[in-house]
Amino acid sequence: MPPLVRQCPVLPIVPRTDLNSGIIKSPVSTTALQVVTRVIQVWMVWYSFPQSTAASHAYLALLLAWSVADTIRYLYLVFNMHGKASKGLVWLRYVTIGPGKWISTLSNHQSYTMFYPLYPIGIGAEWWLLYRTISPGSQISPMIPPIFYFCLMLYIPGKRHCMSW
Repeated sequence: MPPLVRQCPVLPIVPRTDLNSGIIKSPVSTTALQVVTRVIQVWMVWYSFPQSTAASHAYLALLLAWSVADTIRYLYLVFNMHGKASKGLVWLRYVTIGPGKWISTLSNHQSYTMFYPLYPIGIGAEWWLLYRTISPGSQISPMIPPIFYFCLMLYIPGKRHCMSW
């Protein structure tokens, strides 16, 4: 796996470390959960078990879901800070509730429009890739499968938490 593929998915950690800046207004728990799952995916799963992950369609789906989500998120933030967010970008970033009415993701704790198709793709691909590494992980250490099974179990409350925010 090229170094850029390992480093880009964890770049969103940088702005999320300072939630008090006001730029990213997600709850700390949601942000922490997202950061932890990305670090686990990139370094414990992809980097440690490339033979189990790189050839999987889930790997490509996850890269695309993360890339599209982060591109929308950061384009919106940059353009909105300068008052130049286009209607299309606003639509991608907000959930519609009727003609000309928008629910702000930042003030009403709603998810952005593209969250609904991207989140199931992303979380499903993360789960599948982690699951695929259990068997090769057991060849390295008998401790890896229980740890990875525990991580898989955390997706159940994590999914509920992220979907409810």
